Amino acid sequence: MPDVRTLDRQDKRKALQFVQKSNQLLSAIDVKDYAMAEKLVSELSVSARDFDVSKPMAAIETAKQISGMHIAKARNAAVSGDKETLEAELKAATENLAPQPGPYRGLSNDLFPGRRAIQGLGGF
Repeated sequence: MPDVRTLDRQDKRKALQFVQKSNQLLSAIDVKDYAMAEKLVSELSVSARDFDVSKPMAAIETAKQISGMHIAKARNAAVSGDKETLEAELKAATENLAPQPGPYRGLSNDLFPGRRAIQGLGGF
C-alpha cells in the first residue's frame, strides 16, 4: 500500500476508520444484524461520498422482506390453526434476522392480537 504511506497522519486515521467500519459492516451482515449494518452503511456513505450503498442495502432489504413474508405465512397459519406451519414459518423468520429492535419486536402481539385483551382480564 504505497499510496497510504504518502498520506499525512490525519488522512491515515480516516482511512483506518473507513476500513474498520467496512469490516464491521461485513461482520454485521454475516451475523444478520441488519440494524447495525444499516447504521454502518449510513456512516460509511457520509465519510466516503463514493461509497456504493446498493449492495449492502439490497442485502438488508431482501432479508427484511423475506422475514416479512415468513411472518405473513405464520400469521395465516395461526389463523387457520396449522401449528406445524406456524412453527416452521416463525423459525424461518427468526433465523433470517438476528434479535433486534424494530418491526419484529412485538411479533407475538402482531400474530395474536387478542392476547392483550385476554391478559387485560387478569385471569389468563
